[in-house]
Amino acid sequence: MDTTTKFWKLFQKRAATLAAIKSADDPVYDEVLGALQSISPDLWLEVSLEPGSV
Repeated sequence: MDTTTKFWKLFQKRAATLAAIKSADDPVYDEVLGALQSISPDLWLEVSLEPGSV
């Protein structure tokens, strides 16, 4: 399996957890970011919270 496919499989597996994280300090963020950066180290994830959710 290539790195892009591995990333998307992990992303799907962790989607609900990613949707619930409050910051990039969450270990799931690091796990998914690591998979993304295995495709290219220039890629990053962005965490965005709805207003008033903090």
